[in-house]
Amino acid sequence: MLLPLKSCAFSERNNQVSDRRKSCGRPNILWWTFAFLLFFIFFGLISLSAQEQETEIFYKSLPIAKILSHRLGYKVVYRKSNMEFGNFYIPLSWFVAGGKGEMIFGSDPSYPYFSIFYKEGKFDFIRLYVQENVKSSSWGVLRPLPAINIKFEVEEIVIEY
Repeated sequence: MLLPLKSCAFSERNNQVSDRRKSCGRPNILWWTFAFLLFFIFFGLISLSAQEQETEIFYKSLPIAKILSHRLGYKVVYRKSNMEFGNFYIPLSWFVAGGKGEMIFGSDPSYPYFSIFYKEGKFDFIRLYVQENVKSSSWGVLRPLPAINIKFEVEEIVIEY
């Protein structure tokens, strides 16, 4: 037979257990209710703050027909969903750490293509997946005409799907 602990109101003087002994081994329902409420309030506030910090980001990927290099950047000719061609210009200044563009070189059969990222419905970032061999038929050189220089002065890319 196990004897109750001294902290559970066991009286050594008269070897009797006081009335407080009845609740010593059982959890106090009020304490558990309080702990349960605190738990849900705490994690409820955390989840609300996490929802406020979430932003809507989505992307669209399209195949590239040709990438034309220029001293100011790149002209990208891509295939739209209706099988027509579209194009856009990307300045070289975007291809720096933390910039709006990234170019990934590789030899995957799916290259070349690009993924354009939108944050809260506005242009955020573009990633070009290109053939590492610049002698590939997907690469070309854009002739340096004065009228083309202004086309590289862009802040965002507008894609026609």
